[in-house]
Amino acid sequence: MDEESKDWIAKQEQSMTIGESMVKRASDEALDYITDAIENLNNPAWRKMSMDTQSLEMGVGVGIAEHLVPNIYNDMSKTMSKKLKVPKGTARALQHIYIGRLVKNIRKELNDEHDKPKN
Repeated sequence: MDEESKDWIAKQEQSMTIGESMVKRASDEALDYITDAIENLNNPAWRKMSMDTQSLEMGVGVGIAEHLVPNIYNDMSKTMSKKLKVPKGTARALQHIYIGRLVKNIRKELNDEHDKPKN
């Protein structure tokens, strides 16, 4: 393998590491956000804010999850229902909130990365 190919592979690996780190940070924040969601689920103003600001991300995330990882997606609400001790419908709503927040966070991370000065 020539040096140019090796450099290209090294850059790909570096980008993959950055991307994986973005998803981890986005996921960690989305999990923390679920606590807020549980506390505010019965608050009409919070629900409106959630729909107004996050419904597009929810749709994108749910679509990705349903199409790319259906087994994990289908098990997620069952697991949430058991672990959080909430009804299945609530667990499904929390699942959608988590996925939407994850997509929102990833989008922010990608925008931030794109806006960084290039060396």
